[in-house]
Formats: sequence, C-alpha cells, structure tokens
Amino acid sequence: MSVGPDSISHARATPAWLIAALAVGVVVAMDPGGWSPFGPAKWLVVSVIGVAIAAAGIASRLSADGPSPLTRPERLLLVALLAFLALSSVRALDGRYAWWGTPERHFGTLTWLLVIGAYLAGRTLPTATDRRVVARAMVVGGSWIGLAATAELAGRPLVALAAATDRLTGPFGSAAYLGAAAVLFGGASFGVATDRSEPTSWRCAALGASLGCSLAVLGSGSRAALVGAVVAGAALLRQRRVRGSVIAAVVAVACVGLAVAASAGVLSRSHGWGSRLDEWRVATAVIAEHPWTGVGPEGYRLAFAEGVDDAYEQRYGRDVLPDRAHSAPLDVAVTLGVPGAVAWSIGVAAALRHLWSLSRRRASSPMVVGLAAGCIGYLAQQVLLFPLAELDPLVWAVVGLLMTESLGTGAPARPTSARVTRSQRATARLGLAVATVAAVVVVSVMSVREVAADRLAQRARSDATALAAVDAAERAVSMRGDIVRYRLLSARLHERLGSLAGLDAGLAEVEAALEISPLDPVARAERARLLSVRTSITGTAEDGAAALDAWRTLVGEDPHHADWQLALGLAAAAVDDTGVARAAWERAVALSPGDDSARRLLDGLAAGSAAGA
Repeated sequence: MSVGPDSISHARATPAWLIAALAVGVVVAMDPGGWSPFGPAKWLVVSVIGVAIAAAGIASRLSADGPSPLTRPERLLLVALLAFLALSSVRALDGRYAWWGTPERHFGTLTWLLVIGAYLAGRTLPTATDRRVVARAMVVGGSWIGLAATAELAGRPLVALAAATDRLTGPFGSAAYLGAAAVLFGGASFGVATDRSEPTSWRCAALGASLGCSLAVLGSGSRAALVGAVVAGAALLRQRRVRGSVIAAVVAVACVGLAVAASAGVLSRSHGWGSRLDEWRVATAVIAEHPWTGVGPEGYRLAFAEGVDDAYEQRYGRDVLPDRAHSAPLDVAVTLGVPGAVAWSIGVAAALRHLWSLSRRRASSPMVVGLAAGCIGYLAQQVLLFPLAELDPLVWAVVGLLMTESLGTGAPARPTSARVTRSQRATARLGLAVATVAAVVVVSVMSVREVAADRLAQRARSDATALAAVDAAERAVSMRGDIVRYRLLSARLHERLGSLAGLDAGLAEVEAALEISPLDPVARAERARLLSVRTSITGTAEDGAAALDAWRTLVGEDPHHADWQLALGLAAAAVDDTGVARAAWERAVALSPGDDSARRLLDGLAAGSAAGA
C-alpha cells in the first residue's frame, strides 16, 4: 500500500479543517431549551471534534515521512505532564468525575487528553494554508461573538438568563468565558483584518469581528479578559506593519466601548480585588494539604472546605460552592499537584516565549501575528481565571500550529526499511481508524444524551404539574443517571409531592447521587436535609437520630459552614438536645453575623428555658 503526495497533503490538511470546525462550532453551539443552554451543547462539539482532531493529527504523522514534529524538550515535557495527570487521576478524590468531568466544567482527564492531542495535531500543520484556514474560522467565530454581544447590549440576548449582573455573557452564558473567548478570537480577527494579502471581503468581516470582540471584552467586565486584551495589544504593537492599526483601534474602542460598558454597569463588582486574593488564599491552603498529586481533576469542590476559615465564611458565605481556583497555575496545582503544575507552567512559559518572539519577526504575516496575539492574551488572562474545557483544546491547537512555524521540527526519524514502514503504517492506520470510530461513537452518544437529559431537566423545572415534573426528571435521570445534579433535581421534585413515599423516593435519588460522587458536599447536605424533613413528618427518634448524625458528620468535616451549623442546631432541637442546638446556633451567629435566623432561634431557646424555669 503506497502513500502518495496527494494522500499526504490531504491527511495534513484534515486537522486544520477540524480545528476550524471547532473554532466555529464551540462559539455557535447552544441549546435554548436546556437547563444549561450552553454547557452540554458546547461539550458535544468539543468532545466529538476534539477526538477527531487528535486522531487526525496522529493520522497525519502516519502518512508522512521526515522528522518528528516535536522537539526533544517538548517530548520530555509532555511525558512528564501525562505521568502527573495519570497519577492524579488514579488518586483523585472524585473517582468517576475525574475521568469524564463534571457537567458544570467538563475538565476531567478526557479534556486534558484532548488539549494535549489538539496541540500535537497543531504541530503537524506547517503551511500558510493551514494557518489561513484556522484564522478565517476564527473570524467567523469572532463575528458571532460580536453579534451576540451587540444583541445582548441592545436587550436581545440569544438566551434569556436569570442573572444578577448587567455584564454581558454572549454565546457562552458566562461573562468570564465571553471575555476569554473575545480576547482569543478578537486577536486572530484583527490579524486577518490587517493582512493585505487577504481578500477585501475577509478583511472587512475580520474588522467587524475584531470590533465586536472588543465590545464583548469590555461588556463582559471580566478583569481577566481586560488583562488579556492589554497583553494581546502589547504583542500586536511589536509588529511594525500593524502598529498604526492597533493604535487606531485602541482609540476607537476606548472612546466608544468604555462609555457603553460604563453606562451598562458592567464594570461594577459586589466584591473588589480582595475577593480574588481570598480565593487564592483558600486554593493555596488546599494545595498545601495535597502538594504532590493534588486532589485530581474536578476534585477542588470536594476539598474546598479544607482552605476555608471563619474570615472567609463571614465575608462571602457558601451560597455558591467554588469548583475551580481562579488562577490557572493554582488550579492546575490543585488538580495535578505542585510537580504537575511546574511541568504545565514550563510548557506555557515556553509557548509564550515563542509566540512573543513570533509576533515581532518581520517575516511573520499580520495573520500569524494576530493568531499569536490572541493566544498570548488568552494564556495571560488565565492568571486570573482557569483553564476552560470549551476553549483550551482550540487554544492549544492554534498554539501548536504557531509553534510549528516558530520551532520547526524535532530530530529526524530513524531510517527504516520502506517495506516495513508501509506495513507498519497500514496496521497503525487501521487500528487508529477503529479506535477513532469507537471513541467518537462513545463521546457522541454520551454528549447527545446529556443534551437530551438537560432539556428534560429544564422541562421538569418549569412544569407546574408535580407528577409531570417528576416524570420529566426521572426521564432525565434515565438518559444520564451518572450526573449528580439530575438526581438531585429529581429528589427535590419527589419531595414536592408532599408524601412520605415521595420523600423516600427523593432520598433514594440522593443516595444514588452519592454512589456516583460519595464526597459531593451538595449531595451530602441534601441527604441530611431530607432526613431532617423526614423527622418532621414521622417524629420518630430513629429518624431524628439519623438526621442529627448526618449534620454532625458534615459540620465535623467543615466547621466553618454557617448554614450547616444552623441546620445542625435544628436537627438537635428536634430531638430535644438543647446543648448541641445552642452551641451550633452560637457558632452560626459568629460565622454569619448578618443573618438573624440563628440569633432568633437562640432567643427562642432562651425564652423557652426561662419559661421552663
């Protein structure tokens, strides 16, 4: 079986078109009828296309002669990162979600492998045509980001979300995600807009995309994105051919965008920079408890309480459970341990170094400079954010593509017999094809079922009829019973039926959720709450003891949680243990001074004691 020039060219081109498809798909994908309109749909695109990109990159190498696409330092760094990833995944706190990822973040081991595979695929793309295909796709994606941000600013969002902020969220449903994407796509679009070798139509479209992305950065109000945009702009200014255009764009955006952003109130914050410092302090404390292998992918939400103290609880409370450290170096250190974070940081630093030098080279086209600037800005803003499953595979595919121009290739391949090589390639291609088809089928089925389950969950949440809502929730569970939040939703809806049988069915759902993620604090607290509800219905000593024991266990592991202290006191009062109730409510008052609930309960307890005396 021979491998001709045409087949080699086609194999090398395939990863570029797949990366382009990812660039467009990850921005456009959404499901307005879902409970989470953006997450499941985007993960469907990322997982399926990401697997195809990684496989296409391998196929490209199997169809090509010549040197390895990776340098020796790259190979050593990737081997180290894979080793730390494997170790942390095996020892992860959240065993099942560590591999596939939670439905909220999807940054499990699979996504780490997709990121690495995307980078390797990018390193097989050395031609200007590859870069043009990807850059133009970024223009299409950037145009959609700009249109979505503009429509939202005009009061016509793509999906109406219940948000407590005026910040723009665009086609991602998150202001932080929108800002990160706008920096990435905006830089690439600006490069195409200033590249005179591009057709006028593409340059005009790219100009509109870059301006729209600038508006999205400002409208998102994301501090991380603003930092990334400044760094990306600095990279663009290094290239003399685009320097004048950069200055003109900055003036235009400063005059128009800042006024719009300020008038819309997107720059306001409920907490200042101190909140980010406090988050880093908590993450650092968790890292200190798990320095060598981390908590594993998706494990931060399980270990977050280890870093919380009274001051943090008093200032922020626990209405929202953080599941990521808001700084990529800290987030990776929490996930993979300090050694893994060191390997990752060295890789990022090496990539930034080469991209930064690429942006200054006179031989670099404005298109290449724009792609490099977008990646530089994205990686820079991660110092204040964290890796994103929706965008990191795309970013590292583009980084790999640009590193090919910057670094070239590694050591030449060892000479082998042509006959043996052809045989080995044929066998490897067949095995790769089978593995790719199997992987795509698996991730497609799981992701499509998640989208379907998310729709059913939304139907359950909005259905006014209790039985119909329970039926929709149970169907969502049947589609993706491995997702904790669908089981917790089903539990709440069963409780709404108002019967002891319904409550017990809800408890069964929570127990099933805990089989999936035994340490999940939300599921464990829901179990304790339902046990307390059951006590209020039955009034039996057995149920009261079970509820009290559940809350006492949770508080013992996280004594700084004000709501749990309050619930512990209620469970103790239900079995007439006034000593435990008083101590728990006094602790709740100390942890949440602004909440009068525990203080009123203490006053009632004191009044009851006085009346009894």
